[in-house]
Amino acid sequence: MRYATLSLTLPALSTGTGLYAYQQDGDSSTPAQDDNDNERDNDDSDSGDNVANDGSIIVRAVRGAVDTNIAPLQELDAGDIASFGVGSIEELVAAISPQTNSGRGRGTGQPIFLLNGQRISSFRELRDLPPEAIQRVQVFPEELALQYGFDADQRVINFILVDNFSAFTGEVEYGGATKGGRGAGEIEGTLTRISKGGRLNLDAEYSRSTQLTEAARNIIQPDQPDADQLVASDPDNLGAFRTLLPENETIEINASYGKEIATATRLQLNASFTDSNSLGLNGLNSTVLDLPATSPFNDSGSDQTILRTLLAPRPLEQQTNTQTFAASAALSGNIKRSSWSLNADYQRLETDTIIDQPATFDDLQAQINAGALNPLAADFGADLPPPGLDFAESILETLTLNANTRTAIAYLPSGPVNLTLNAGLVDITLDTDNLVAGIASSASLNRTALSGSANITIPLSERDGVVPAIGALSLNGNIGYRDLSDVGGLINYGFGVNWGPTESLSFQAGFIRTEAAPSISQLGNPVIVTPNVPVFDFTNNETVLATIISGGNSDLEQEEQRDIRISANWRPSTIRGLNFNIEFFRNRSFDTVAGFPTFTPEIEAAFPDRIVRDGAGTLVSLDRRAVNFSEVRSDSLRYGVIFFKQFGPRGGPGGFGGRGRPGARPQATSGRAANSNRGGRPGGNAVQGNGSQPATNNQQTGTQPAEETANTAQTNTDGANAQPQGENGQAQGRSPTNQNAAAGRQPRRGFFGSQPGRGRWNISAFHRIRFTESVLIAPGVPTLDLLNGSSVGGAAGAIRHSVELQGGWFKDGLGFRVSGDFQGPSNVDGGGINAASPTLDFGAIATFNLRAFLNFDNREKIVSALPFLRGSRLALRVNNLFDAQQDVRDQDGNVPLQFQPGFRDPIGRFVELSWRKRF
Repeated sequence: MRYATLSLTLPALSTGTGLYAYQQDGDSSTPAQDDNDNERDNDDSDSGDNVANDGSIIVRAVRGAVDTNIAPLQELDAGDIASFGVGSIEELVAAISPQTNSGRGRGTGQPIFLLNGQRISSFRELRDLPPEAIQRVQVFPEELALQYGFDADQRVINFILVDNFSAFTGEVEYGGATKGGRGAGEIEGTLTRISKGGRLNLDAEYSRSTQLTEAARNIIQPDQPDADQLVASDPDNLGAFRTLLPENETIEINASYGKEIATATRLQLNASFTDSNSLGLNGLNSTVLDLPATSPFNDSGSDQTILRTLLAPRPLEQQTNTQTFAASAALSGNIKRSSWSLNADYQRLETDTIIDQPATFDDLQAQINAGALNPLAADFGADLPPPGLDFAESILETLTLNANTRTAIAYLPSGPVNLTLNAGLVDITLDTDNLVAGIASSASLNRTALSGSANITIPLSERDGVVPAIGALSLNGNIGYRDLSDVGGLINYGFGVNWGPTESLSFQAGFIRTEAAPSISQLGNPVIVTPNVPVFDFTNNETVLATIISGGNSDLEQEEQRDIRISANWRPSTIRGLNFNIEFFRNRSFDTVAGFPTFTPEIEAAFPDRIVRDGAGTLVSLDRRAVNFSEVRSDSLRYGVIFFKQFGPRGGPGGFGGRGRPGARPQATSGRAANSNRGGRPGGNAVQGNGSQPATNNQQTGTQPAEETANTAQTNTDGANAQPQGENGQAQGRSPTNQNAAAGRQPRRGFFGSQPGRGRWNISAFHRIRFTESVLIAPGVPTLDLLNGSSVGGAAGAIRHSVELQGGWFKDGLGFRVSGDFQGPSNVDGGGINAASPTLDFGAIATFNLRAFLNFDNREKIVSALPFLRGSRLALRVNNLFDAQQDVRDQDGNVPLQFQPGFRDPIGRFVELSWRKRF
């Protein structure tokens, strides 16, 4: 079974074939449904436009859908998209993340994005498009990535745009933490033009957030060094001079352009620029001074120590400026049964960091020893020189060129044998300059990677083929080679099987072996030294302010990964919109590149050169640059359910009320009908339909107020409504919207794609169970069991149980969405090497986010009274609705200073109000 971009007229089929058959009887159109249709409550009926004048059936597939025999995991139509209440594709991707997260088990990278079934040069081309411009979204498993020249470690999302859309949208957001101390605002404007021949999208965005200090969260400060005397005039609220989150200001500009420059040939261009500035605080200058007994300022008659904490010359700051420029181009097309694409992408990332270093008091101590300076004076330190500055500058430039082609190289009775060839070049340059403790250094690294890969998909059987009892069965294999100028050759290969015994049940299994090199940034980023960072020391069971070293590590080695994935997907035919999914992952990695792990005694014993202590054993500095682990093992199971449903009065097809369902499958024709599509050519693509009529221009765009719809439907002579079937897969015949207009009926649809009186709800829940999570740091060192007391990252151990939950309700423009995340308990046993080290228990935590929104276009009385609200949406967002904070305690029931709630989740509950309008 293939999911193709087709639209053909077939002889009428009898019921029970999986195709919705509509036969014309006088002036009415009556669906000939199978026996299961009575259980599909509240589904929309198809219209008579699915029937030609001669009584035959018109099978329609969605224009821009992916041509593949791999079934989508989920599909969203315009109404489903509207029910999320998002403002851009970027927000939509975040909203459906439980369904799009990588199923390889590693959780790396974002999904692969397609536009109308074609590769794009970068996600920047799509991220700012408004959701009203999307007709349909398809989510595919990782196996489809191979057919587009990618590794099978990311899911694939295909966005199908409407044919015609024009809008300028503006959005204003502002919110703050309910505990105070943090505010954030954003202003964004987007211009979008989509027509049959091209696409233009311009977006500008400005955002600003205030800094959040430790004082605003009542962070308990570590003990100060011991001293005989304190000075009352010195600041005592030290948390006011250390930030949990820095002040940040960002400007983003993004522009995309696409056009069909020739028959079946498309050009896409993109350029973007981002400038971001942040300012954080790292504390005050502090020191312990010796006051000799002989000093005229010493009244005690004995040597004294004085602790001074000074505002002079200024609180220690850390400033970071990041500028990103990116440009890309993509050229793609189709030639007969082949598709091809050429992609080029350039990115330049410049990061400049300036860090104040603590003052040195040697000169002042000498004056105190000479009796010339009073260390107890209120103005002590006023003549300290400006703080010493550490500088770090990096410029990362990346040029990516890629060529990809897919073609059918042979035809079997079960379908075409498809071959995908991919060739690429990546050139990366990293230039760094830094000044640390007065010592300047610079480096320039370059990596050029040449790559080539091939993937083949072989269909062995189809449900309506020679052996229908087997079902749809196909094999795939892939091999790739990359030559890195600074590392050498890397080989990737894998193979898999896809089996669909029935139309509602499918299985996938695959093996991938990958060789991965450390990134050039992990190897060559400038070394940054940051003072006064709170660090929990497991060995001494205390939180101290230590110096942290970060940056690149040139000694990292390449990594080998071996992954096995087995999955099943079931969509019961008796309950439309219901989808069950289960996946098992087995991951093995060797010489794994990872960030420096949690600083436990086990880790200190394995990396003794990364830790510096003073004579008393107090932690002074910690080198957190990346390391290699000898072996990492992981076994896990993830399963879940997705359910989308409509309710309320039935409406016409298309738009919000269209038949398309998340997880719905295109309906296959019978084998005889499939052969008729092949035209006698063996192995041709079987005809597929999705049981729905493609939305018309007005329904797709959803941009026109009710009073404009009829006029547009009648006068639009160059859109899909008036055109016969053509290369773009548009359908013949009058649309329901045109029929309504001709009869004087004006369907009331807002530009958010909703239908009055018709609502929908959805829910998704996924549970992950981890059976094995272990790390062997080096041969001869005990294996760390992350599920039973060990930890290598994020302080906490691995979490055995986690749950993702999402749900929404939408009707007449009013929508609510709730998302939840549950993380089970874990623990870290710090006493494995040093019995004095504590055991930390990390409690379970459940966080919930709420989003409520109102589309005013669906409230005619309101917009009639206040016309300016037409095309507007008001939204309220509450993150961490119940202000949940994870509880972390040691074996004595105490909360270590570094694990105070303010450190774990500085913001807490955050409330934001936004207003969006289309002009």
